[in-house]
Amino acid sequence: MEYYNRIVCVTYEDLTSGRDAVMKRNTLKSLLRRNPRWRLSEGHNGQKVLIDYYSLPLRYRQLFEAKHGDPKELLEKEAVRATLVFDSEARAFFTGYRYDKGTETNTGLP
Repeated sequence: MEYYNRIVCVTYEDLTSGRDAVMKRNTLKSLLRRNPRWRLSEGHNGQKVLIDYYSLPLRYRQLFEAKHGDPKELLEKEAVRATLVFDSEARAFFTGYRYDKGTETNTGLP
Protein backbone atom coordinates (compact mmCIF):
# COMPACT_ATOMS: atom_id res chain seq x y z
CA MET A 1 0.00 0.00 0.00
CA GLU A 2 1.11 3.51 -0.69
CA TYR A 3 -0.01 6.90 -1.87
CA TYR A 4 0.35 7.78 -5.54
CA ASN A 5 -0.59 11.36 -6.44
CA ARG A 6 -2.64 11.58 -3.21
CA ILE A 7 -4.58 8.43 -4.11
CA VAL A 8 -4.61 5.40 -1.82
CA CYS A 9 -3.18 2.52 -3.81
CA VAL A 10 -2.71 -1.17 -3.24
CA THR A 11 -0.26 -3.32 -5.11
CA TYR A 12 -0.97 -6.33 -7.24
CA GLU A 13 0.79 -8.46 -4.61
CA ASP A 14 -1.31 -7.00 -1.77
CA LEU A 15 -4.44 -8.30 -3.46
CA THR A 16 -3.27 -11.62 -4.89
CA SER A 17 -0.54 -13.02 -2.64
CA GLY A 18 -0.83 -15.52 0.18
CA ARG A 19 -3.08 -18.44 0.90
CA ASP A 20 -6.00 -16.23 1.86
CA ALA A 21 -5.63 -13.77 -1.02
CA VAL A 22 -8.27 -11.09 -1.48
CA MET A 23 -8.81 -12.22 -5.07
CA LYS A 24 -7.29 -14.55 -7.62
CA ARG A 25 -4.73 -13.24 -10.10
CA ASN A 26 -6.97 -13.91 -13.09
CA THR A 27 -9.86 -12.06 -11.45
CA LEU A 28 -7.69 -9.00 -10.92
CA LYS A 29 -6.32 -9.19 -14.46
CA SER A 30 -9.87 -9.32 -15.79
CA LEU A 31 -10.99 -6.35 -13.67
CA LEU A 32 -8.00 -4.30 -14.79
CA ARG A 33 -8.57 -5.20 -18.43
CA ARG A 34 -12.18 -4.02 -18.20
CA ASN A 35 -11.33 -0.96 -16.11
CA PRO A 36 -7.92 0.32 -17.22
CA ARG A 37 -8.29 3.58 -15.22
CA TRP A 38 -8.02 1.64 -11.98
CA ARG A 39 -4.37 0.88 -12.75
CA LEU A 40 -2.37 3.95 -11.79
CA SER A 41 1.10 2.56 -12.41
CA GLU A 42 2.31 -0.14 -14.75
CA GLY A 43 4.64 -2.79 -13.42
CA HIS A 44 7.55 -2.26 -15.80
CA ASN A 45 11.27 -2.43 -14.94
CA GLY A 46 10.80 -3.73 -11.41
CA GLN A 47 8.12 -1.22 -10.42
CA LYS A 48 4.97 -2.30 -8.63
CA VAL A 49 1.55 -2.31 -10.24
CA LEU A 50 -0.47 0.26 -8.29
CA ILE A 51 -4.25 0.01 -8.22
CA ASP A 52 -6.66 2.68 -6.96
CA TYR A 53 -8.06 1.13 -3.79
CA TYR A 54 -11.36 3.01 -3.75
CA SER A 55 -12.16 2.05 -7.33
CA LEU A 56 -12.22 -1.65 -6.45
CA PRO A 57 -15.63 -3.27 -5.96
CA LEU A 58 -16.95 -3.09 -2.41
CA ARG A 59 -16.72 -6.84 -1.75
CA TYR A 60 -12.97 -6.85 -2.47
CA ARG A 61 -12.40 -3.75 -0.35
CA GLN A 62 -14.22 -5.43 2.55
CA LEU A 63 -12.10 -8.57 2.17
CA PHE A 64 -8.94 -6.47 2.03
CA GLU A 65 -9.89 -4.53 5.16
CA ALA A 66 -10.72 -7.74 7.00
CA LYS A 67 -7.27 -9.10 6.15
CA HIS A 68 -5.05 -6.00 6.46
CA GLY A 69 -7.13 -3.20 7.99
CA ASP A 70 -8.15 0.17 6.58
CA PRO A 71 -5.39 1.20 4.15
CA LYS A 72 -5.82 4.93 4.74
CA GLU A 73 -5.32 4.52 8.49
CA LEU A 74 -2.37 2.19 7.96
CA LEU A 75 -0.70 4.66 5.60
CA GLU A 76 -1.25 7.54 8.03
CA LYS A 77 0.28 5.53 10.89
CA GLU A 78 3.24 4.62 8.69
CA ALA A 79 3.77 8.29 7.80
CA VAL A 80 3.85 9.18 11.50
CA ARG A 81 6.31 6.36 12.22
CA ALA A 82 8.54 7.55 9.39
CA THR A 83 8.74 11.08 10.80
CA LEU A 84 9.41 10.10 14.42
CA VAL A 85 13.02 9.70 15.48
CA PHE A 86 13.74 7.91 18.72
CA ASP A 87 16.66 9.22 20.74
CA SER A 88 18.10 6.54 23.02
CA GLU A 89 20.03 9.09 25.08
CA ALA A 90 16.88 11.10 25.79
CA ARG A 91 14.97 7.94 26.65
CA ALA A 92 17.67 6.86 29.09
CA PHE A 93 17.75 10.32 30.70
CA PHE A 94 14.01 10.58 31.25
CA THR A 95 13.69 6.96 32.39
CA GLY A 96 16.22 7.50 35.14
CA TYR A 97 15.21 11.06 36.06
CA ARG A 98 13.95 11.61 39.63
CA TYR A 99 12.61 14.75 41.33
CA ASP A 100 11.28 15.87 44.71
CA LYS A 101 7.56 16.52 44.85
CA GLY A 102 6.46 18.08 48.16
CA THR A 103 6.73 15.33 50.76
CA GLU A 104 7.40 12.58 48.23
CA THR A 105 11.00 12.06 47.19
CA ASN A 106 12.54 10.18 44.29
CA THR A 107 9.37 10.12 42.27
CA GLY A 108 9.82 9.17 38.61
CA LEU A 109 8.25 11.07 35.78
CA PRO A 110 4.64 10.11 35.03
